[in-house]
Amino acid sequence: MPYDAIIIGGGPGGSTSGTALARAGKKVLILEREHFPRFHVGESLIPYGNDIFSAIGVWEKMQQANFMPKLGAELR
Repeated sequence: MPYDAIIIGGGPGGSTSGTALARAGKKVLILEREHFPRFHVGESLIPYGNDIFSAIGVWEKMQQANFMPKLGAELR
């Protein structure tokens, strides 16, 4: 089966790109060597990604998951 896109790496960028392309009707293959979900300590999301999450259709599901809110962040 031919693919319109092959993405190497299923991290945040690869999975977001793959989701957006698939929703646009493209055939996508994402190649990743790690097993997901994987355990990470200290990860959190800041509001800069919210528009992207809405655009790819996952924001509502994230809101329903009742994650602990992050009320602020400082980047240096």
